Amino acid sequence: MIGYIKTYPPELKIKEYVKYNAYYCGICHSIKNRWGQIPRLTINYDCVFLAVFIDSIKKKENNYSDFRCIVHPVMNKKKVINSDTVDYIADINIYLSYLKLIDNIKDEKNIFHLSSERFMRIYGKKLRKKYAELTDKIDEHIEDMAILERERCDNIDQVAECYAKIVEDVCLFALKDIDENLKNVVGRIAYNVGNWVYTADAYDDIEKDIKKGMYNPYLARFGYEKGRDIAEFKKEIKERCSFLLYAPLKAATDLYEDIDEELKDPIVKNIIYEGLYDRTEKILNGEK
Repeated sequence: MIGYIKTYPPELKIKEYVKYNAYYCGICHSIKNRWGQIPRLTINYDCVFLAVFIDSIKKKENNYSDFRCIVHPVMNKKKVINSDTVDYIADINIYLSYLKLIDNIKDEKNIFHLSSERFMRIYGKKLRKKYAELTDKIDEHIEDMAILERERCDNIDQVAECYAKIVEDVCLFALKDIDENLKNVVGRIAYNVGNWVYTADAYDDIEKDIKKGMYNPYLARFGYEKGRDIAEFKKEIKERCSFLLYAPLKAATDLYEDIDEELKDPIVKNIIYEGLYDRTEKILNGEK
């Protein structure tokens, strides 16, 4: 998980903000209680979206607990407790973070990544055993992505599909018992959100990848030539990249309209309809 899937705070009600943070804190504490302190560093907001989305489809009501956070000691905070979804997403967050470390080592061979991977390897092995069916699929998608990257693939959708399938599989693994028609819609929503995450991250990394001489599908697709002014290159391709970024968002919002109202969650709606669009605009404009 990369950490791009966030809310649009100006349109989020206070109760929704509290619930959203309760999921974040619930995932964080789930990691601490079952895996230890250090893996908590892997948590990001993508996993919060997935947990809220999955629970909304399950129509699951959660239990909450008040606690004091060492990072925010002055105020009481809430966390989701006793949640299978939260525990599951906490596990998958660790596993995907472990795979990301492996990928970083291949790209950069950074000593920090090397030492972190050795530490996280034990968690990766345990999670492969615990979720063998799912992790086999994830590993297959990662390998497909690695092959395309080695081939310097210039088809952005083809590379993005590998990550899109990971997000789809993660969601559907937790929703095996739902109606097949609903499962298809939910899977396609997750797929398109995953597609957006990859294309957004790749666009955001253009400058970094140019400086490090690393593969980037945008550089391959639009024929970046070494030494060319980066700002000028991004300005030239911005309109075409805009379509690539907004297309999966449009698909995700259209599909979400097909879901029964009782299965929709205000936080998910805020993210899909506003948060991701706001993030896309900022990425295209070079804002952090």
